[in-house]
Amino acid sequence: MKLSNPFIRLPLRFNVVRLKLELSQFTEEDWAKHPLNYKGNSAIRLISANGEENDDVVGEMMATRHLKRCEYIQQIFSSFGSVLTRSRLMRLAPGEVVPAHCDINYHWISKTRIHIPIVTHPDVNFNCDDNNVHMAEGEAWIFDNWRRHSVVNNSPYTRVHLVLDTSGSTYFWDLVSKGQSTNFDQISPSTFVPYVPGASSSIVTERFGTPKLMSKSEVSWLSQNILADLDEKSLEPELSTVRQAFCQLVIGFVRDWEALWGIYGEEGIGAPRFRSLVAHAAQYLSALPDQLVLSSNGQSAKRIFELHVLRVAVAEKFAVTKTTDPLIVKGKVRDFFDRPIFIVAAPRSGSTLLFETLACSSQLFTIGGESHAIFESLPNLRPVAPGGSESNRLTAREATPETIQSIRAGFAAALKDRESIALQIGDVDRIRMLDKLPKNSLRIPFLKRVFPDALFVFLFRDPRQSISSMIEAWESGQWVTYPNISAGQKRWSLLLPPGWPAMLDAPLEAICAHQWTAANNYILSDLEDVEPDRQLRISYDALCNTPSSVIEQICAFANLKYDRYLRERVSESLPLSRYTKTPPNDLKWKRHKDEISSVQNIFENTWKKLQK
Repeated sequence: MKLSNPFIRLPLRFNVVRLKLELSQFTEEDWAKHPLNYKGNSAIRLISANGEENDDVVGEMMATRHLKRCEYIQQIFSSFGSVLTRSRLMRLAPGEVVPAHCDINYHWISKTRIHIPIVTHPDVNFNCDDNNVHMAEGEAWIFDNWRRHSVVNNSPYTRVHLVLDTSGSTYFWDLVSKGQSTNFDQISPSTFVPYVPGASSSIVTERFGTPKLMSKSEVSWLSQNILADLDEKSLEPELSTVRQAFCQLVIGFVRDWEALWGIYGEEGIGAPRFRSLVAHAAQYLSALPDQLVLSSNGQSAKRIFELHVLRVAVAEKFAVTKTTDPLIVKGKVRDFFDRPIFIVAAPRSGSTLLFETLACSSQLFTIGGESHAIFESLPNLRPVAPGGSESNRLTAREATPETIQSIRAGFAAALKDRESIALQIGDVDRIRMLDKLPKNSLRIPFLKRVFPDALFVFLFRDPRQSISSMIEAWESGQWVTYPNISAGQKRWSLLLPPGWPAMLDAPLEAICAHQWTAANNYILSDLEDVEPDRQLRISYDALCNTPSSVIEQICAFANLKYDRYLRERVSESLPLSRYTKTPPNDLKWKRHKDEISSVQNIFENTWKKLQK
């Protein structure tokens, strides 16, 4: 943190005898090497990320097992009345140094470091920006670590300091205002902080050190600070081109970041765009000469912009993997796939039209098309294959732990947003997925096991319209799914229902009628075992005739925002789906009127159920 003076001695004193006693309990095995492997530098971690043996500055800070052994140090930590982050006992061997450096990472923008010497000697000197002090045992000091600083131990003793990192508080900064910033040879009044045996300590540690997504105000503030701190030498003619390019990059980045914030705010769905903006800026920055420095500490302006903004603007806070444990929220299962939405429908029932409409939502992710490969890339789920399934029918029995893991991982790896930008793990902690595949009409029990909180939108259509379209799909040869199976002198198309071998010699219209009936019957039966609030039935006619009403209904059911993208999509007649051969027409099915009439006995009971 930048301070008005290189050093400030706080008006506090501590019990050195007690501190040395608590220090004496540690063995050499407790001391860890410096993270940069500085010779003669070692530390005992007292507060660290997750309370573990690490030197991270990102993560939830917690007391370590070492701090729990130190009653007085806990009291000291509590006495500052501030939120603490990474804190340690820091040791410097005789004759060794802490090399000159500046603390310039994002962590240090708002953090100051408190030093309390426990073991030291007059020949141990702390240097900061050409100023030199000796910090005596039991005192408390802060210094401007943004400036260049170093430590030299010219004594025959091992120096040990208690070191606390904090952003401070009103109480703390009031204490700093009463501190001593000059004439350190003169003794100023100070308050003694005693050791109180058995006294309880209240230590508050940092949980959120970096933002998931940096706000537009912080991006602007950090960037403007860098530009305002450019060294006067950057104004020289030979650097004018570099300065202009750097300033244009920084200002342009801020403007684009503010624009994205206006669209997405903190919603995780915007993370891919923010990440893309960062990547583009980083690529441009890398091409600039590293000639500009800051007047405050002589550090590279290019490096500071990278560390303060680009590296932390979109933090990868989430470690979501294919084995991430589900969460239970109000009795409901919540995991990375938060209430995924599956459109279940018989073939040629308008599921693509509904899918393409809902996929316009800013909240939904899809794999961009149908998910055949995700399921049938697994040998045990592949019909007409050694060791595979008998048909497209899948139940909870097929949902083994290995299969569940593979299906979830397959979807997670392929998800894209409405603009076909791939989702990266870490962009969001929860996603709303949308999927549609006619074969899934036979897989509801399986999907329930793989995605325990899945929602099902059941889309049904007049069988005469669907079957007519299915006949045309078979005849076109564009919907072949199992080329090794021949039926009616054609390669098998569309879904493969249970009992399909009995259909091989049936007329094409009978095969299509059986496919339509099987799909709808299994949906109706399987949804009886799904809670009412997890299923919604929609008719194709309603979707075509009143699209805005239907989409609003689905949004309410699935707890989605009826956003401007969806409103724009349904503001007029819905466009044709990608798989539409000819424009919809209520009477188009009559081209196959005679064939459909001949198989009406196959589908009419199911159609009556759907009309109730």
